[in-house]
Amino acid sequence: MRLFFHWFPRYLLYATHSPCPLRSASKVLAVDVFQQHLKSYHVKDIEVKSVDDARGIIYGPNETVIPVKSFLTLLVLEVLNPFYIFQIGSLAVWFTEEYIYYAIAVIFMLIAGAGSSIIQTRRNQMQLRKTIYFSEIATVIRKEDGPERREICVDVLASSLVPGDLIAIPPNGCILPCDAVLLTGNVIVNECMLTGESVPVTKIPIHNDDRKFDESDETTRHSVLYSGTKVLQTRFHGEKWARAVVLRTGFLTSKGQITQSILYPPPVDFRFERDSYKFLGILAIISTAGLLYAVITKYYRGVGPKEIVLKGLVLFTIVIPPALPAAMTIGKLYAQKRLKEIGIFCINSRIINIAGTINCVCFDKDNPLEIGIARQFFFSSSLQRMSVITHALGSSNFNIYCKGSPEMLISLSKPNSVPSDITSVLASYTRKGFRVLALATKSLPTSMTGKEVEEMEREEVESDLNFLGLILFENKLKKATESVVANLRKANIRQVMVTGDNILTAIKVAEECGLVAPKQKVYRLEASPSEVTVLPHFDVGDHLKPTKKVSSISMPHINWARIGSVCDEHHMEGGIPESPPTYALTGQAWAVIRSCHPSVIPKVVKDGTIFSRMTPDQKQQLVIELKGIGLSVAMCGDGANDCAALKSADAGISLSDAESAAASAFTSSCGDVSCVPRVISEGRCALVTSFGIFKFMAGYSLTQFSSVMILYTIDSYLTDFEFLYIDLCLVTLVAALFGLTKPPDASKDLAPRPPSSNLFSFYPILSILLQVLVMVGFQVTAYLGVRLFPWYRPFDFGKQFSYFESPYACYENYAVFAISSFQYLWMAVAFSRGAPHRRWIWSNPRLMCSIAVLGLFCAFLAVLPTDGLAEFFEMAMPPSIKDRALVLPITLLNLILSLFLERVLIEHVLEPGLISRFCKKRRHSTILTDHGIIYSKDHETVHSLTRGRHKGNKG
Repeated sequence: MRLFFHWFPRYLLYATHSPCPLRSASKVLAVDVFQQHLKSYHVKDIEVKSVDDARGIIYGPNETVIPVKSFLTLLVLEVLNPFYIFQIGSLAVWFTEEYIYYAIAVIFMLIAGAGSSIIQTRRNQMQLRKTIYFSEIATVIRKEDGPERREICVDVLASSLVPGDLIAIPPNGCILPCDAVLLTGNVIVNECMLTGESVPVTKIPIHNDDRKFDESDETTRHSVLYSGTKVLQTRFHGEKWARAVVLRTGFLTSKGQITQSILYPPPVDFRFERDSYKFLGILAIISTAGLLYAVITKYYRGVGPKEIVLKGLVLFTIVIPPALPAAMTIGKLYAQKRLKEIGIFCINSRIINIAGTINCVCFDKDNPLEIGIARQFFFSSSLQRMSVITHALGSSNFNIYCKGSPEMLISLSKPNSVPSDITSVLASYTRKGFRVLALATKSLPTSMTGKEVEEMEREEVESDLNFLGLILFENKLKKATESVVANLRKANIRQVMVTGDNILTAIKVAEECGLVAPKQKVYRLEASPSEVTVLPHFDVGDHLKPTKKVSSISMPHINWARIGSVCDEHHMEGGIPESPPTYALTGQAWAVIRSCHPSVIPKVVKDGTIFSRMTPDQKQQLVIELKGIGLSVAMCGDGANDCAALKSADAGISLSDAESAAASAFTSSCGDVSCVPRVISEGRCALVTSFGIFKFMAGYSLTQFSSVMILYTIDSYLTDFEFLYIDLCLVTLVAALFGLTKPPDASKDLAPRPPSSNLFSFYPILSILLQVLVMVGFQVTAYLGVRLFPWYRPFDFGKQFSYFESPYACYENYAVFAISSFQYLWMAVAFSRGAPHRRWIWSNPRLMCSIAVLGLFCAFLAVLPTDGLAEFFEMAMPPSIKDRALVLPITLLNLILSLFLERVLIEHVLEPGLISRFCKKRRHSTILTDHGIIYSKDHETVHSLTRGRHKGNKG
C-alpha cells in the first residue's frame, strides 16, 4: 500500500486529509492540466512563517534554485519504478525456482540500466545548475538613520534583493541579478541571452511623469533591465552611478521564467509508450487466464500448493518478460552512439524515439569609435527611423545621425543632398535581395549646450538632414541550409521559422532557403483588439511604401475562407496551381491574437510559416500550439532565448553548447541545421527498431507461454537449461544485436511518411497475432505429430521416463522445444523491418551471423546432439535420426510462412491499403445498364439515363 501511495501521492492525501479552507490547511493539492487531457498532481506542504521581514517572505529569496538529488535518492526513486518492482519480484521467483543463471544475467542488465539512468540524470541536473546559478554582490542604496537621512551604498548578497529595493549599477558592468526599471543614467546591455541578438541595446531612464507604468508599452520597455543580461557600460552624471529599482526577483524574473520552463516543461505524451502499457495490460490478462488454467488443472492432479503458486508466478514472468525495458532501450542506445559519432549529443535517449515521429520543425534564424551618445531616439515602426545625438571627444559641437527606410530619410533630407539617381539605384539593390537602409546627418550649432540638446523635440532633430548614402545588408545562408530545407520538404515535414529578427529579414531568408516556395504568396497578419488585417508582402526594398489591405475582418466573425482566397488572379498560372498562401506575423500581432482572439490561433498556427520578433515565452507558446493541433514538433535553436521552446518541443535541438544545451535533448557541434535530418533519420530508425523489438519480445513471451501451456496438459514443462538457452542465448543475444541495423543515409531523401507510433492499432496487433498463431500451430503440430511414430512412449508425471532422470523429459518436450527454438530466430527475422526507415537486415552482419550460428546450433541440437549435450538439456531424444531430421523441413516451412505473413501480407498488402483500394475500385469500377457498361466516373450519366427512362415509362 505504501508503494501505491508513492506512485499516486494524491490518494494518500485523500486517505489522510479532508478538504478545508486554505487558512486552516496543512497541505495543498495542485492540479496541472495540459491541453485538456494530460493532468499532473502535486501535493505540497503549507509553511507558516513569521512576519519580521514582510517583503522577504512575500517575494522569497532572489534565487533560481536548481535541485540536485543525491545518488542515493536517485537510486531509490529509480528502483521504486513499477517496472523495477516487477523485475525484483521476478528475480525472487526465479531464485526460488533455482533458475539462477538467467536471474544473474537480468541483475547485470538492471544494474547497467539503472546506473546509466542515474548518472545521466545527475549529470543533467549538475549541468543545469552550473548554467543557471550565479552569485553576485549587489549595491543597494539606503538612507541612514537620523535627521539628515543621507544616502549610503551598501553591498549585499544579490539573493537578499526584493522588489522595491533601489540599486546602483557599477560603471564597469555586471550580470543583472534581477529585473529592474532604470531611473537615472544610461545603460548598455547585451540581451543575447533573452532575444538571441548579439547587438548591444541602450536602456534609458523611465519617463518622469504621471503616466501609469506599462511594461508592454514600447517606450517603457526601453527602460527595463532584465535578469541574466550583461551590463556592458553605464553613463551617468557626476559621481552618482546609474540607478534602478528592483521590479522582479527569483523565478518571477525573465531568466527565472526560462529556468522554470526548463525545470517543469509541458508533459510529453508519446503514443508508443502509452500503447506499450496497454499491450502489457493485455499480456497480464492472458497470463492471468493461464494462471487460472494452471491452478485448476494442477489442483485436480494433486500438485502441492507451493508448486502451484510458484508455477503460476512463473507464468507471469513468461508472459510479461522482465527484460522488456532493457530490450526496448537497446535500439535507442545504439542510435545515441551513432549520433555521438557525428557530433550530435543526446542527454535523454527516450527522446530519440519521439524524434522519429517529427512532422514539423521550427527553426530560429541569426575598432570602436570614441563617440559619446548624448541622446538617443529609438526606432519606431510608425516613424520608420531612429537617431542619436553624439558628442565626439575633444569636439565642441553635437552631431545628429539618423538611419531608417530610404523613402523616409529621403523625405527628411535636403533635396540638394540626395543623388538624382537614388530611385534607380535603390530599386536595383532591392531586386538583388539586399535589405536597404539609408543614413543621414546634421550638425547642431556650436553654441548649443547639453541642456538645450536634452530639451529638443524629435521632429526638430530629424529634419533638414544631409543625405549620406545607403547601407546594404545581406543574409547569407549557411551551406547546408538549402539542401536540408529541400530534404525536409520532400519528406512532407512542415517547416516554420520562429525568430527574434525583423519580419522583413525573416521573410527574405525564408524565400532564399526554400521555406517559402518560389511562387507561394506570403501575407502579413496584423492584429488589433477588434480585427485581424491581412496585408500583401512586397519586395524587401518596397516594404515601407504605403500598403493596401487585402482583407480586414471584424472579430469574431472572421471568415478564414476569405483570407485563404486572397491569392489573386495570378494564383493560377497556365492552369498549374501555386502553393497555398502562407502567413507571416510578428510577436506583437501574436500576443494580440492570442489574448483577444484565441479562437483564431489554431488557424494561424496551421497555415503560418514565419513568426518574427518572438519573445522566449512566445516561442514556447507557438511550440505548444503546434503540438496542440496534433503535430510532433522539433525546435532548432542556438541561444538561451530558445530554452523554453527547446524544452517544450518534442525534440529540442541546440546548435550551441551554451545555455540552450542545458534545455535541449540534442546538442549538435556542427553549428548548422544539417543535424536536423540526421536526428529525424536516427529517430525513425530507433522507433522502427523499438516497434520490432517490442513485437519480437511480445511474440517471444506468447510463444514461450504457448509452449508451457501445451506441456502443462500432460504436466510436463520446459527444463531449466531449455529455458536458459531460449532466454539468454536466443532472445537476449538477438535483442541485443537487433538495434545495430542503421538508418539510410540522412543526406539523401527522407521517406515522405514517418513511421507510426501507434502500437495499439490494427496492423501491429494483427502482425503479432498472426505470428503467434503460426508458432502455436507448428508447436501443436509437433506435439501431436510426435505421438504418431511407432517408438512414441506416453509421459506419466512422477514416473521416470525411460532412463532420463529429469521429471519433465518426454518426447512431447523434445518436439515442442526443438520447433520453438527455431521460432524465436524466425520472429527476429520477420520483425526486423527494413526500408524506408531502416536498412535491410542483411546490412547488420552481427545479427545475421548470430542468427546463422544459432540456427545451425538449433539444427545440431534437434538432430545430431551428443549424449552429453542431450543430457545437459535434459531432452528425451527420439531414437531415429531420420525422424528427428523432419524438424528441419517443418521449421523451414515455418520461416517461409512467417516471412510471407509479415513481408507480403502486412507490409505490402494490408498497410498500403491495397485490398481496400481494390475493393473500392471493384465496387465503383463499372455499372451495367440497358445502355451498356458505364464507368464509375460517369455517375451523373447513369442518373440522367435512369431519370430519362423513368420519364419515358411514365409517358
